[in-house]
This record gives sequence, structure tokens and C-alpha cells, in this order.
Amino acid sequence: MKIGIFGGSFDPIHNGHINLALSVIDMLTLNKLIIIPASSPPHKEISGLASKNDRFNMCSIVANCYDGMEVSCMEIKRGGKSYTIDTLKEIRSVYKDDEIYLILGSDMFFSIKDFKCSSEIFKMCTLCVVPRRAQETDCIREYASFLRNIGASVVVLDIAPIEISSTQVRERLKSNRDISKFLPGNVEQYIREKRLYGLGGEYLIKEYKSILSKLLDKNRYSHSIKVSEKAIYLAKKYGVDVRKAELAGLLHDITKQMPDKEHLIMFEKYNIKLSDIELKNKKLWHAISGALYIKNILKIDDEDIMNSVRYHTTGRENMSELEKIIFVADFISDDRVFNGVETIREIAEDNLDKAVAKGASITIVHLLEKNKLIDHNTLSAYNRYTSNFI
Repeated sequence: MKIGIFGGSFDPIHNGHINLALSVIDMLTLNKLIIIPASSPPHKEISGLASKNDRFNMCSIVANCYDGMEVSCMEIKRGGKSYTIDTLKEIRSVYKDDEIYLILGSDMFFSIKDFKCSSEIFKMCTLCVVPRRAQETDCIREYASFLRNIGASVVVLDIAPIEISSTQVRERLKSNRDISKFLPGNVEQYIREKRLYGLGGEYLIKEYKSILSKLLDKNRYSHSIKVSEKAIYLAKKYGVDVRKAELAGLLHDITKQMPDKEHLIMFEKYNIKLSDIELKNKKLWHAISGALYIKNILKIDDEDIMNSVRYHTTGRENMSELEKIIFVADFISDDRVFNGVETIREIAEDNLDKAVAKGASITIVHLLEKNKLIDHNTLSAYNRYTSNFI
């Protein structure tokens, strides 16, 4: 058989890794490609890794989606620094007479001669190198010729690289930027559920809480914390992304106590045209400016979080599940005391849509009693979610 060995930290495994793996399987007609997450690679210092188990699990999620791929925990079980020669010996103990291809990126390839027991490595496998950048190809071919002259078997594969790095993915996660083009959806889901790479981690939450404490008074800050806690509860109950719910709940009132003039300056800066009703009802301004603040100042590139802040006061037709959760959490947070709050709390335990309808109803009645204008989004939310139960 023809066996491929693909090692790395995989922190996390991403579409670049997957594209390379599938291309190698196809071009070398491999019977099997074994992905081997490193325990502690000796060739570079790595900090901020996900746990060994999490990296293994993410690789397994990917391998389970493709025929001919599997994941080995041999380096993780071995512990300590991972040397290629040790891994090849273990592989050879199983695949004694098979062809072994060691998959290398260009950086590893150029340093292979300095690996521990490199001459033994050359005897045990064929080196398969994949250029990371097109401009490296000539240098790789020249170095491949040198290695062949000292006893190595080398294959240079011409695979168009997908320029993604695990570092890039981690940085995007830490800054709450979209990563859907970088990772398979099931790997992203695992990362979010496990809160890896600081995603929703304490350092981010502490940073946002620090910002809120400077922008809001004690009572409003406390309310934001309680809405976030309720949003987490509802997200778990209704199967919604807990990290997003926590952030949206925490930040929903971030511009609540901003002076009127600063709201207007922000609207003008970002070309926001208020409707007549919005212009006359200043209590709606903070939701609009809050979404702008999150996007442009906090640099949270998540449309669902922004919309959840934008419509947490009015609601709207066809809300996302996260929008519903923030809308309802703002009504039923533990600090809320008003006629009907217990009713909506009870409803929220059983049906999120019905809780949205009740919240919109309470808002409309309150505005009518105060002889205030009603935003069309609130009416749309009431009609949309009430119609489900008529």
C-alpha cells in the first residue's frame, strides 16, 4: 500500500490543510493518509495551543468526513517533543513493506537535513514536498536534487496553495472576525462550543466589561451583566451559540448613556438615516448606535451579534434565533420588575417565538399608554410572531 504521513500542530486544522491532504491523496494515489497531531514539535516554539485532545478531536472531525483519511494519536501518547524519526519507526512497525510518503511543507523540507537521524529518515520514506508559495518552486526543485544526491527519495508536488495559516485563524477568532471561509463548519462549531483560542474567553469578557464600566453607570452596567447571563441561559436552552449570546447580551446597551449629540455624530459619520419615528424617539437611538459601536470601534465582525444589538429594543420581522434571545433576555433579566414580567419569563421557558410576541405586545401597550409613536419594526415583530399562535 501507499501510506501518506501528514504531521503538524494543527492548531487548528483548516481548509489549507484539508486542500493539501486531498490533493496529495489524489496525486500520489494514496491508499491512506494518516494525520498525526504533534504533542510538542521540536522545530519551533509554540504558545497558546489548544489542548492535545482538542487538536486531535478537530483532526478527527475532518478525517471522518473523507475516505482514506485517519488520525493517529501516537505523538500525543508519546508525549514530549515529537521527532520525525520516532514517528516513522512507529509507522514502519505497522506498515513494514508499504510505501511511506512523508508530507512536508517547504519550511520543514528545507530543514529536513538537520532533523534528528535525517539519514535514517531518507531510508524509511519518500519525502513529499508541497510549496507554500509559487515563487518557492525553483528553490525546492534545486534542493530536492541535492537531497537525492545524498540518498533521499523526493517527490515535488505542484499543488496550488490556499494561503491560510493557523495563526491567522486564531487571530481572527480572538478578534471575533468571521472564519467561515477558513474552517469547515463542524470544526468551527467545535471551537465555539469549547471556547478555544480565547474565543469568548475571560480576557475578552474582562476587556468588554472594563469598557462597559466606563460607559455605563452602576445600575446600567449591572443590567448588562444580567442580560448576558440570561442570554447564556436561553442560548443553552434553545441550542444557540452561547458565545454570541454572551457577547450580544453584554454589549446590547453599550451606548445607552451616550449623550444625544454623540449619537447624532455617529449616525452622520456612518451615513445612517433615521426614520421620522426613530428621529422623534431618542430611546431607540442606543440600539442603532450600539450596533455601529460594536462593528466600527470594537471591530466585532459578526452580523448576527450586530443585528441582535440593533433590534433588541424594537424587535423586527423574521429575527434570527440570537436576535430573539437578546430581545427576550432584555425583558426578563433578573433585575427587571414590571407588570407581566413573570408571565413572559414563564413563556420563555417553553417557546421563544411566543415570548417575542409577548414582549412586542408589552412594548406596544406601554407606548400606547404613554401616547408615543410605535416603530414599524415592533409592529412587524408583533404581527409576525403572534400570527404563529392564532
